[in-house]
Amino acid sequence: MNKRFNLIFLIIIFIVVSISFYFVNEKDRFSIPDRSPPWGVGVYSSSLYPATIQTIHAINTVQDWTKILMGGGDGIYRSKVEKIKKIFPDYNGFGIPLYHSFSSQYTQGDYGRILPEKINIYWTSEVNSRFFITTLYVDDIIISSMNRKLNYDGNDDNIYNNDEYNKFSCFPTNINIGFFPDGETKVWLSCGGRYRFVNAKATTVEAEINYNNYSHKDWEDIGYIKELKNRADYFGVKLFPINKKEMDKVYSDRKID
Repeated sequence: MNKRFNLIFLIIIFIVVSISFYFVNEKDRFSIPDRSPPWGVGVYSSSLYPATIQTIHAINTVQDWTKILMGGGDGIYRSKVEKIKKIFPDYNGFGIPLYHSFSSQYTQGDYGRILPEKINIYWTSEVNSRFFITTLYVDDIIISSMNRKLNYDGNDDNIYNNDEYNKFSCFPTNINIGFFPDGETKVWLSCGGRYRFVNAKATTVEAEINYNNYSHKDWEDIGYIKELKNRADYFGVKLFPINKKEMDKVYSDRKID
């Protein structure tokens, strides 16, 4: 009887230790590198086909938390033609302008250093009043890329890169997502003004109403389409059919890693 009890006790101990080891490993796996800024999300879209964010939820099931990120998501304002042309004079309205002034930045309220397992983005494509829910999976591709430094022409006083080893390099802990009017997305990681493209896993579904319960008719009545037609006239192009080849272009003032 004692032997059987001891065996059961050892099995229970093994299970508890295994579960604890799993949770510790998962926490370490999703931890961002030391001396890097807290992770955040940047949102980009083109001038002719802007995306507006309703809300962004970051989820970690192992630690049992969900964070609603804080930020502003007006794609119309961020993608103003005159602002983009000052930085990229040859900009034609179609491509994604990867420059901090043209992104909507979303941050955590607690500046946490543990990554989510996935990020749900509720957004609207302005040009066609389509509503999407995109889920970005923070998988090993993103995590390993975050743990590889980017070189940059930085400020020596940067609080996260303030010694001889770090001052010209940084860990790209900002997750930047480019949105397209058909629901597709592209992902770059960034720090210090430098960007690295990552072939991230993301899925998108279309919804009949957006996160704030607007219907397609409600959104059309807001009147953004008139502004987009004015932009198309400025560039001397048509909004439809969408020129996907031109939309694939990415504008950056530095080489993308």
